[in-house]
Amino acid sequence: MGVNILQKTVLKFVAQLLLLLIIVVIMIAFTSIPRELDFYMDAGKISMNMPVEEVTQNVKDTFDMFISREIFDIVIFGQSLLEFWGVAAKRSLVLLGSATLLTVIFGGSKGVLEARKKPNASQNIKLMFSLVPLSLPDVMTVSLVQIASIYLYYNDISLPGLGRIPFLGDETWQQSIYPILALSILPLSYFSRMTASTIETGLKQPYILVARGKGCSQSRLLKNHLLKDILYHMLAIFPTIIGILFSSMLIVERLFHYKGMGYYLIDLYITSLLPERIAELAFSWFLVSLVIFYFLLYAILQFMKELIDA
Repeated sequence: MGVNILQKTVLKFVAQLLLLLIIVVIMIAFTSIPRELDFYMDAGKISMNMPVEEVTQNVKDTFDMFISREIFDIVIFGQSLLEFWGVAAKRSLVLLGSATLLTVIFGGSKGVLEARKKPNASQNIKLMFSLVPLSLPDVMTVSLVQIASIYLYYNDISLPGLGRIPFLGDETWQQSIYPILALSILPLSYFSRMTASTIETGLKQPYILVARGKGCSQSRLLKNHLLKDILYHMLAIFPTIIGILFSSMLIVERLFHYKGMGYYLIDLYITSLLPERIAELAFSWFLVSLVIFYFLLYAILQFMKELIDA
């Protein structure tokens, strides 16, 4: 049984790896198309403002740069692309890792507490307020955190033990606090609600009701009978959590001027401070690296889910 599960997991991983390869090839091809390329109507026919051979050569050169790894030697603001990307990647990893940790610890704990409480009028009101962040666009939740951070800064209000924290920048570790909070709100609320829903559904199962009728405590039910099912469902929804984190990261880093991968993904696309070809190559690598990172996280979660289900 264990060998069959391992084989199925490996086959799934290989299939996902092939899909990733296809996606990466498509992304490199599209991002290496010259930005000045345009289409227009000429005598009833669609024409291009540059030769097809020039566009094709540009795409081919980009693939050659990736395959030979020469792309890492291009200079971005006085650093090689690899060094420049490494600094940005570390900042984004701190942001994503911290937000994920807050989501799991506080969101999971909140979900467990909500599920264990008996429904009443007060509890229903609290549930309604816990669902409010899910009904708001991520841009709005991030903006609200930034407005609060601006208010605290200009009114000289210090956070306990942290002092007065600037609302923009990434020079000190304290400046990552507001971006982490802004990034955590939506996934934390979603994870909390889904955790509570999973536990509530599990507690209604017939065998759980029988065990409760025999005097089994709720804590024991959660630990001995529902833990595996809860972990499985939590891992099942985590790809959605990761998707929320990645999509919100671009907004958070841009608004808080936190120079991670999301910030530079936008900056490299719109900048006029670099030669167009250099900015194009750097943008292509930043986008590809984000896709690869997301795939690795997704693959790890899938593997963990398969192990729990074994």
